[in-house]
Amino acid sequence: MLNTEDKKLKVINTQTGEIECETNYVITEEQLRERKEREAKGREVHRERNEYYKDPRKFVINFIEPIREVMHDLTLTQAGVMMKVLPYTQKYGKLKSNGKPLTIKDISKVIKRAEKATRRSLAELEDIGLIVSEGRPKTYTVNPLYHLTNKVKDRKNARFVKLYKSKAKELLDRLSLVEAGLVYKMIPYFHYETFILCGNPNEDNPELYEELGQNDLARLIGYDEEELKKLMRRLRTKGIILQTDSSYIKSHYVHPDLFYRMDRETEKAKQLRDMFESNELRKQARRARRGRKNATNTD
Repeated sequence: MLNTEDKKLKVINTQTGEIECETNYVITEEQLRERKEREAKGREVHRERNEYYKDPRKFVINFIEPIREVMHDLTLTQAGVMMKVLPYTQKYGKLKSNGKPLTIKDISKVIKRAEKATRRSLAELEDIGLIVSEGRPKTYTVNPLYHLTNKVKDRKNARFVKLYKSKAKELLDRLSLVEAGLVYKMIPYFHYETFILCGNPNEDNPELYEELGQNDLARLIGYDEEELKKLMRRLRTKGIILQTDSSYIKSHYVHPDLFYRMDRETEKAKQLRDMFESNELRKQARRARRGRKNATNTD
C-alpha cells in the first residue's frame, strides 16, 4: 500500500493554472468551493460581531468604580430590579420599550412583581441614587453616574462593562430577582479580556489574575457563603455563568454575549461562546431524555 503521509498534493485551478493550496489528501473543486464559502461566511460573521460590539445602541455602559461604591447599599433584590430594567435603557438614560416610557405597570411585568412591590423597589433605588423619576404618571431615568447609553466623552478613562441589551433581556428573563441581583453585583469583578470573575479585573498579566472563588465573591459582596453557592449553581443551570476546574482552580466565566469590555470580537470570546452553546445543547438533550423516560414510566 502506497504511503502518502508525507506526500503533498497541489490543488490547481484549471482555468487560471494557479496553485490554490497544498494538501495530503485529495480535495475536489466542489469541496474547495464549499470551504471558501465557509471561510467567507466566517469572516462576515466576524465583521458583523465587531460592528455589533461597537454600536452604542446595542449596549448599556456600566461604570465599575461607582457601582462598586454603592454595592453594599443594595440588597440582592434591589440589585435584581436594577439589573432587570437596565436592558430597557435608551437615549439619555430613559427607561423605554418600543419608544414608549416604561410605567410602573410595565416595570412590574419586567421584574415579575406586583405593582405595589414594584413601586416600593423603585423608590428604594431612587433613595440610593441609581434612578430618577419625574412626572405623573412617573417615568424613570437611570443615573448616568452609574449607567450610560450615550458616548462616554469626558469619562474615557473610566473603566466600564458593557451590557448587551438583546441578550440581557433573554437571559435575565430566566432569573429571579435575587439571581439577577447577584449578576448585577458581578459587574465590578468582570475581567476585561478573559470574562472570568476576578479580584483585579483590569490586570493584563495572566500570572497575576486573582480569580474569585465563590467564598471570595460572597465576602466581597457581603452575602452568606452557603446561600451564594446555591445562587451560583442556579446561574450555571440557567446559562449565565460557566464553571471550569483546572489545576485545583475553579474559574467562573460570565456569558460573553451578556457582558463585554472589548471593542472587537476576540478568539477567547468565540471559544467561550461555543462552550456556553455546547453546554446548552447538552442540557436540552438531557431534558429531552428525562422527558422520554418520564413518558415511558407513565405509560
